[in-house]
Amino acid sequence: MRMPKAWPSRAALRIETVLRSVPAARIGFPTGATPLPLFAELARRRGAGLRTETIRPFALDEYRGVPASHPASLASFLRRLVVEPLGMAAEAFLHFDGTAAEPSAECARYEAALTEGIDLAILGLGSNGHVAFDEPGSARDSRTRIVDLTPGSIAAARPAFPGQPAPTQALTVGIATLLAARSLMLLVTGAGKADILHRALRSPQGPEVPASFLRDHPGLLVVADRAAAARL
Repeated sequence: MRMPKAWPSRAALRIETVLRSVPAARIGFPTGATPLPLFAELARRRGAGLRTETIRPFALDEYRGVPASHPASLASFLRRLVVEPLGMAAEAFLHFDGTAAEPSAECARYEAALTEGIDLAILGLGSNGHVAFDEPGSARDSRTRIVDLTPGSIAAARPAFPGQPAPTQALTVGIATLLAARSLMLLVTGAGKADILHRALRSPQGPEVPASFLRDHPGLLVVADRAAAARL
């Protein structure tokens, strides 16, 4: 793990390294507040000549029952903050159909679309140890599937859905799907993540902290700020 003064620069460097060898890299992007400084850094580097428009982006997850056109969908988040600002082709953006009539078939479609290979999956770390929406209890061999969200994840989503119930389920790539990627990058910031990052990297592996399984990947890079890494 490396902790530069400006962690987004270290994270952006990993992406640049991937793009040098695979310009049309298939890269998974996370949602939430943590990756926003990285997105801004990528936009800055694009202005300085980084070719981000060749990336083939994909979403890691989506709320079940929420259409991609909904402003609170995870597909909309990535479209607004990653795909469009970085000039990526809309047709190259792989995302879930959260309103699919047969969600199990949608998950199978998504898993199949990723079998050609993931060059880099960028992940955030949930306060309960989840990555993507692989909540506690997720098995190491899990693949893309429908999951029940924990009360904490439902509460976190609630402000984005005023006047309507927050989603209680999601479609997500699985732990085994992520471990099949050529490289992984875990972004962790803030003192509030110090304990769970310590558990993910130092405690015994198990489904109680799904992020702990990422330690099996030889290409894992953890990029944390000093507050998040305080217990390491």
